[in-house]
Amino acid sequence: MYPNLKTLELAHIYFNLKVHKPEISVRPIVASINAPARQISSFLDQLLTPLYNYVAKDITFINSIDVIRKLKEYDQKGYLTSTTLFVIFDVTDLYTMIPRDGAIAALTRFCKKYSMNEKIGNLKIDTIIKLACVVLDTNKFAYKEKYYRQIKGGAMGSPFTMVLANIYMLEWEQKLIQHQHRQHEIYGRYIDDVFMTTNLTKEEILRELEETTKNDPNIKVTITINQALEYLDASIENNNGQLKTTIYHKTAWEPHILPYESDHPRHVHANIIYIMLVRAARICSTVEDFDTERLSAEMILLVNGYPPKFIQYHLKNFFLQFNATSTWTELNTVSYEKLHQTLLYKPTKRETKTNVQLNDQLIQNQNIYEHKDQIYLHYTFENGPLLNFKKEYRKIWQKYYVYPGSRLKHTRLILGTLLNRTLEDLLIHKRPRRDMLTGIKRTTDATHHTTAERFQYLDASIENNKGQLKTTIYHKTAWEPHILPYESDHPRHVHANIIYTMLVRAARICSTVEDFDMERLSAEMILLVNGYPPKFIQYHLKNFFLQFNAMSTWTELNSESYEKLHQTLLYKPTKRETKTNVKLNDQLIQNQNTNEHKDQIYLHYTFENGPLLNFKKEYRKIWQKYYVYSGSRLKHTRLILGTLLNRTLEDLLIHKRPRRDMLTGKKRATAATHHTTAEQFRQ
Repeated sequence: MYPNLKTLELAHIYFNLKVHKPEISVRPIVASINAPARQISSFLDQLLTPLYNYVAKDITFINSIDVIRKLKEYDQKGYLTSTTLFVIFDVTDLYTMIPRDGAIAALTRFCKKYSMNEKIGNLKIDTIIKLACVVLDTNKFAYKEKYYRQIKGGAMGSPFTMVLANIYMLEWEQKLIQHQHRQHEIYGRYIDDVFMTTNLTKEEILRELEETTKNDPNIKVTITINQALEYLDASIENNNGQLKTTIYHKTAWEPHILPYESDHPRHVHANIIYIMLVRAARICSTVEDFDTERLSAEMILLVNGYPPKFIQYHLKNFFLQFNATSTWTELNTVSYEKLHQTLLYKPTKRETKTNVQLNDQLIQNQNIYEHKDQIYLHYTFENGPLLNFKKEYRKIWQKYYVYPGSRLKHTRLILGTLLNRTLEDLLIHKRPRRDMLTGIKRTTDATHHTTAERFQYLDASIENNKGQLKTTIYHKTAWEPHILPYESDHPRHVHANIIYTMLVRAARICSTVEDFDMERLSAEMILLVNGYPPKFIQYHLKNFFLQFNAMSTWTELNSESYEKLHQTLLYKPTKRETKTNVKLNDQLIQNQNTNEHKDQIYLHYTFENGPLLNFKKEYRKIWQKYYVYSGSRLKHTRLILGTLLNRTLEDLLIHKRPRRDMLTGKKRATAATHHTTAEQFRQ
């Protein structure tokens, strides 16, 4: 629970617009991810939330589907009549309205009531209360060059705030819960929104609610009572004793979803169609309302650029999956009722997660052994050829890395996508300056020192591991796996040199064979991502290890073999070191250059893929055959073939250099003044 001193900083506040509210108010969010008490807040949340969820499971709504299930059960038991009213009320500013002392007192009573031997988990109640006080008393943040402390309620953005507010509300609503149970009515809450049923008159239920609210002046509620109202994303109606439900669209709702042309894998767009249909089938109680939502979904998809064939294909798949084609083609009520019941009682993702939390210990034990070895590879997704990249890459992985006897047979490959930055990332900055949050003045390079047992210097990570020096390659956070693509117009030896350079760098920097092998594997992944053929990669990998007599380093992770390779390459002069030595012995080199390669011919050609790949080899054959025969004057002449590259879009479109006349101070001559007459020429 100790804060990380390297990343420690004060929280800061920003505001999100509540665009669905008529007056467009704001929601204050305290960004406290690196705040001093953040670890304590997360710990208390993980400790108390499962206990609260268990205690309050019968009066907590997870979503609108949960509400509809309760109403169906209520209707089946015969409690829904033509006079039944629905009641909703919203608690105003739930997180920020709870008083500090009142919240601590409610937390103490909750812990004492549901603890075992005065403990929750392995912690005593007194310790939990002290930790809660630390979280509440350190709610400090920066905003517009000033510092503030929150003196009431919890910070929105702190993990502990929600469970604390829920515990406070649980105590407040007990009288109302007991009243509803006696009357065989529904009572449930989703965070700060409460839903109830009642067969009392409107005046009688209002009196009951007033009795509850007057006990605590901190809690203010907005009450709505009717036979038809909206709760969460469902519209619920008592139609003469018949329950009717459909999807509720807020007034601020607009038909914008992820555009089809966005840079996302295609399965994401397919999932959107599936989710829209599942949501409609769960909430809508009649086939007519479902069909209206289905038609509305199709319109929204078309507006956002989804092709009609793509939409129809996934619509058809959905109805075939649930054997409900007649719901689509004939609006068959019986078929739809089966679909509605199947999906309504199918656990949602959040319900599954809640069940996991209740069986937390079992899940933790499973996770110890599941997917122990994993490799994560992220690539920036774009439309075009990359649409099928994941499928093709998995074929390569299965073919070349997961064969019988492979060390990677039980390794799980996880391919993730990175998205291009949006305008929001580039233009909206919610965060104050770092020096304001840390209290540390910005320093120059001359005064900025780092002392630690492990740190990064240049491109190396250096560690003192109990007196043992350990080094490996350091990849900066902004690093991305982009290298020269295989399809670029470069001679093939350039691509081969990239593989060689990556391996040499890894062998020079990594002190252990395990770290080297991870870098070697990472290099292979990067090469594959950039279109290098597997055979090309394997050929040059093999050549590298054969060149340094280190095959057992590759095939067996032999430490002795790797140590020899590491020492050989570590002390082999780099290109820059060689250049420096040349400068020191400049006179000697000059003397040598007088006699070496006295006669040279330079020939440059524009390199392109295709037939020109073998141009250099063919040209040298012609040179040897027709120009370097016995007695030829060119016998001792050296031919140097160099390549010119095609201009890139950057060369064509980006001009960093100002006009020449601006740099030289010479004005450009116009056509009127820039001429040479015949008389001047003759003179």
